[in-house]
Amino acid sequence: MKKTMKRIITCCLAAAFSIASFAQSDNPRITLRPHMGVNLSDLAGESGSLYHHKTNFTGGLEMEYHLNDRFGLSVALDYSMQGAKAQSVYYTLTDYENIKDWGGKTLTPTDFVPYNVYDQYINLEYFNLPVMANLHLADGLALRAGLQAGLLISAKHKYDGPHIVKSTEKNYDNLGSYYNIQDNCNRLDLAVPVAIAYEFSNGVSFDLRYNIGLSHVFKNIGTRNNVFMLTLGYNIGI
Repeated sequence: MKKTMKRIITCCLAAAFSIASFAQSDNPRITLRPHMGVNLSDLAGESGSLYHHKTNFTGGLEMEYHLNDRFGLSVALDYSMQGAKAQSVYYTLTDYENIKDWGGKTLTPTDFVPYNVYDQYINLEYFNLPVMANLHLADGLALRAGLQAGLLISAKHKYDGPHIVKSTEKNYDNLGSYYNIQDNCNRLDLAVPVAIAYEFSNGVSFDLRYNIGLSHVFKNIGTRNNVFMLTLGYNIGI
């Protein structure tokens, strides 16, 4: 899924660049900005202290309408991989393979071997639609702020370690497996993006952004997305 989405985004960015480059204008009222980069994301709020940052991919296409030389309004469609990383402590049963029904057995410390620390990941994928007001300062510098709506398209929880919790709904005996948690997540995600951007004279631009999460990622836990973004783009006036 991730590799497919990256290929789709890359192809769309290349197509947007090729088409718009033929319509380059010296005094543009509209600017297209294909871009891609990295997210540094985690989960904040309730239970947020359990999570750590993880690095993800982002990419998309932005269109800005220039009201004048100093002020513009922009809208973008971005594919964004988000989520967080955590570490969990697991105790392993000494006779793990032979215990089939834990309900009838009282486990004692001798049933376990020393614990290990394993990584786990919350992997979230969104289509984000940020709408931003842009204040263009001198020498290509711009300050930006707005509101973003995101649509969750994938949510998975990955464990790198074994599990000793009995479940009648899912098999947790596999190591390094992904589990779909999309039913436990809210589909709509709201955030306030604030950014500083810089455009060089050749059209290459950088955007450093912080998305302040407003809505809860999970239905039953008050945890919000917390995302830093750094993207590289190319501004094309049409």
